[in-house]
Amino acid sequence: MAEIRFSNNAVELEEGQPVILSVGGNKHTLAPSFVEGEMYKFRAEQRDNGNTDIYWDGSLVVSDINISDEIGKLELYGYAGNNSAATTTVWVDHVELPPLPPGNPSATAQSTDQIDITYESVTSDGTPTYDLYRATSSGTTLADYTTALSGTTTTFTDTGRTESTRYHYRLTATDDSGLRSRPSVEVDEATVVPAPSDLNTTPGTRELANTWTNNASNADGFRVRVSTDDGSTWTQVGEDLPPDTTNYTATDLLDGTDYLIEVVAFGDGRESTPVSASETTEFAVITGLNADASVEDALTALWDDTANVGEYRVQHRVTNSGDQFTDDGTVSHKTTQLTITHLLDGEEYDIRLRHETDDGTGSWTEISPVTLLPTPGASVVSVSKTSVDIDISDNADNEDNYTIERAEKRLGQFSNYQYLSTESAGLAIFTDETPRPGTEYRYRISAVTEHVTASTTVETATTATAFPDRVPQRGWYVEIDHPSGATLRPRIIEQGSVQPRRLPTLNGLPRVEIPVPRDGKWDAKQLELAPCRVWKDGIRQPIEEMTKPRQTPEATILTARGGRELLDRVEESVTEQEAHNFIEGLIDTTGLQANVDAPDADITTDTPMLSADTDQDIISALMGAPFEDTSPLDISSGTLRTHDVAYFRSAPDFDRLLGSSSNHAVIESGIFGSGEAIRIDSIGNQFYYDFDVEYELSNAVVAVRVFIPDETHSGFDIALDGTVIQTVNPDTPPTPLGEVWWIDDEVVGSVSPGSHTLSVYFNDGSSGDGSLSFGSVALFDESYTTVANESFNDGRPLSTPHRKPPSIDVETNDVTTVKQVVGGRLEASVNSTARNQALAVSNDQGQNWVEASNGTVVDGAFDSGSPRLRGRFTLSSFDSGSGDLAYDAGTEVDLFDLFADLDDTPLIVNRVFDEGRMIDVFNEVAERGDFIWCVTTDQHGTLSVEWTQPGQREASGDPTVVDYSVETDAGQITEKAVVYGTSQPVRGEEITADVGVAVSLPDDHLQSTGEIVRATDGTRYERGSDYEFDPLEGTVTVRAGGDIDNGDTLVVDYQARTRGTYELPSFDGDETKTVVETIPGVTTGRSADQAALTIVQQTSTPLKTATITIDRFDAGWDLVDQLSIPGVPGPAMEPWSITDENGQIKTQLGSRDRVEEVVSRLKTRLSAVTREI
Repeated sequence: MAEIRFSNNAVELEEGQPVILSVGGNKHTLAPSFVEGEMYKFRAEQRDNGNTDIYWDGSLVVSDINISDEIGKLELYGYAGNNSAATTTVWVDHVELPPLPPGNPSATAQSTDQIDITYESVTSDGTPTYDLYRATSSGTTLADYTTALSGTTTTFTDTGRTESTRYHYRLTATDDSGLRSRPSVEVDEATVVPAPSDLNTTPGTRELANTWTNNASNADGFRVRVSTDDGSTWTQVGEDLPPDTTNYTATDLLDGTDYLIEVVAFGDGRESTPVSASETTEFAVITGLNADASVEDALTALWDDTANVGEYRVQHRVTNSGDQFTDDGTVSHKTTQLTITHLLDGEEYDIRLRHETDDGTGSWTEISPVTLLPTPGASVVSVSKTSVDIDISDNADNEDNYTIERAEKRLGQFSNYQYLSTESAGLAIFTDETPRPGTEYRYRISAVTEHVTASTTVETATTATAFPDRVPQRGWYVEIDHPSGATLRPRIIEQGSVQPRRLPTLNGLPRVEIPVPRDGKWDAKQLELAPCRVWKDGIRQPIEEMTKPRQTPEATILTARGGRELLDRVEESVTEQEAHNFIEGLIDTTGLQANVDAPDADITTDTPMLSADTDQDIISALMGAPFEDTSPLDISSGTLRTHDVAYFRSAPDFDRLLGSSSNHAVIESGIFGSGEAIRIDSIGNQFYYDFDVEYELSNAVVAVRVFIPDETHSGFDIALDGTVIQTVNPDTPPTPLGEVWWIDDEVVGSVSPGSHTLSVYFNDGSSGDGSLSFGSVALFDESYTTVANESFNDGRPLSTPHRKPPSIDVETNDVTTVKQVVGGRLEASVNSTARNQALAVSNDQGQNWVEASNGTVVDGAFDSGSPRLRGRFTLSSFDSGSGDLAYDAGTEVDLFDLFADLDDTPLIVNRVFDEGRMIDVFNEVAERGDFIWCVTTDQHGTLSVEWTQPGQREASGDPTVVDYSVETDAGQITEKAVVYGTSQPVRGEEITADVGVAVSLPDDHLQSTGEIVRATDGTRYERGSDYEFDPLEGTVTVRAGGDIDNGDTLVVDYQARTRGTYELPSFDGDETKTVVETIPGVTTGRSADQAALTIVQQTSTPLKTATITIDRFDAGWDLVDQLSIPGVPGPAMEPWSITDENGQIKTQLGSRDRVEEVVSRLKTRLSAVTREI
């Protein structure tokens, strides 16, 4: 409000007369009739533009005038006295206006409880006073506000406010005369919202899981935003979150995309400073990858639609070629197939696929399909008595060869196909020169690659009849070559009980017994081992030489056999070879033909082989553990780690000082590691650094890093444990001037574990006033690390020496198994995968490795199988991110597991065969590998060895069953197996005597005798008098009254039995279904567990046995063929024995091996491993 004062000394207004105000010549009647003594309100109000409105008694009479311009024109006058014609003028003395409101107010939040208000000062006489009014909601008059602060400056600091709260402010100004301005415009501001912290983002499939710490107590909530353009634009994900939220998962994001994530707290219209992080969503996982090989020369890769952005990349190469992958390009993420063309027929290719985006690439998913191999064309073009010509059309471009097989029609049915020949690819005509005259054949021609076979069948071809006149087509016929050159053809008796017999022998030589009329000539020495030939019903038998005849009352029984070369002595040394390949090689050294089947391999993946978690586990598992004092390797607290190989200290971090602190100064300079050093100002100080060495440093070096600016400097001694290692004379710089340099010339040699002190003694003054500084001291093992000179000026940590070994390998002991290890996986829990850290597996005793760097898993296949597996850990130094050395931490492994992929293809390992015949070797290998074999022949008398496993070959035909019996023995079911192996000696196990209490040893199931219990001084105690020993529980109980006192330390030696078990989940404790076996070749608990597993797997079903009598043994059957005989119930069985009884074949069969056979095979296999060890 403004105030206008008038000077009225010169006139007196008369009552009843009007009062008139004149402004700039314009007259305004203020009161029509002046009443003396009446109170009239005269006021002026200033506008925002600085002009004035004038009111009289509440009514506006003059508006928007500039008083400063009009001050001389403002007059108040009226009538004086009773002279109505006269006027009296009262001139304005002065005008007092209120100040304007404070201008341009603004409010700024400074913290969670403070808002600063600034404004422009007003112009008035004297010093105006400003008042600040505050409210928590917008107001219209000052009554809506509370006076907050008063002052004379143009800034208010409003403290003590509530966080995350909006406040509204207005101001007024009051001049020295008490005139107060109108209120200013309102401003508002909210206090700072405390920002969240510790944002942690974990990627997922199309999502980012976020957690944070809530630092606000009054916020309204949180908002999460993401950006894909480095923060240029942000998109809020989801709705506003409640104020107590500390996690949120952003979903429906793009695969494999880099995101910036920010989280803000908000309150009362204000947001906090964001906390941000960056992360990439997981790339799309490739699923359903397969290949369509239905089109020649091409493979179409097909996969599931799993990505929502980016592309899929496809590459291929020939499997196991070692070639780089050929890139087939990319397709949109909306496409789920790509065809690769110009491929070879019947070839195996590695096809791999991954998801890619602009921000990176996903993991490869790989398959190895085989392209289509077209079948060859084939037709019979000519047939003679003893040959068949087949025309072959080559329809493929990549086959390795052709295999030719033939089936012969016997008794109205075709036999199984039998191998005839392998021919080179591109052959146009194949000629079969071995058919029998008058016989119908069917041929199968197969194009073969190492991956696939494509076969075509040639329909029947019948040779012309041309039996030799001398060989009858019914009955038996024998020819014997006499040394004189004559051919003997004995008359064969076939009547009553005297009949020729073929003695079929599985896993042995074939034999026949031929009765002829009694005659002593057959005992002649000339006929011993005479060559012979035998036919039955026109079919050549696998018989080649006579053996000793036998005289009976009814006849002379001629005996003959085949496979004579299998009786030769064998001398073979095998390092490692699959059993069937070894046998095939042996057969190839004879004149017999080898028809060897590769076993139907069963591969068991991820079989646990080794697991370690505790100290004892790790010590038992690792080669060389427990480690010598000279090794930096350490096992403690269930962790494999490395000792420090370097002991380092920044110079100012000394343990003791001998001398005066005034002789040196700690300086800061970027040329030193971590930016600090000691400057030597005068001599007399000796600095001591204490180190606790953890292992024997075999090649120890002491080093000091110094800076010598000029040629004048103090002399000093470098000492270890009081012995001076090196003396540096004054003013003879051992390093380049003006550079920071290591003095490391002296090798200390061996430093034992324990406490050691390195000292630097500045004891010899300079001839000048120069000084030197030293920044670091070190004691290190040069076998593992060293020091290197480096220059910098940013005070960074030194890159040498490494506190831990830069790289050191630790291998596990070989774990052996009765099966072939064809793949391995090592999983480890490590504290860091940085720098040189790696894992590896090997199945050839470390000659070759499958390695994975910077990871916690290595998984791979081996080029060939073996019965062993080992793992390898590469421990590395790395940067922990703090400290005076760049590489100040080391890899630690706190648990690991070793797994194997096991192939049950039998393997011969480190075996020397030099003590028997070839047939003995055959049977040893057959026993180990569950093989069966027999000797057979073709029509031309070519002998062959048929080698297979039960069930791999199936006989054709419908033999006549004379009699059979089948039994099922459920009592021979095995559901639990316990296997004991070789006992292992345990020495020096210490326990504390507790009279009358059974104290446990680390092992149970011990050898029942041979334990030794002694005192620490060697005194031996007696079992039964001083203690009792429970080998099953593995406990020692001290007897009262004996020579052992309570609390004595006892040292126990004993034999721990290697033991393993396996039981089916269905095992109910019925001990009749439990077998307990001892297998000497088992040397570890893991091997015992595997042996127990094998026994249960192979004997857990009821044992079915059968005895079958067949009317005749057809000449076309091989003993190794599996018989599926109509009328005999149950699945096909394996032959246990075959005998000829009066011309009929009697065979004993079983549905599976018996326990003793499984155990025998395990013993044989493990004996080879034991010999190797």
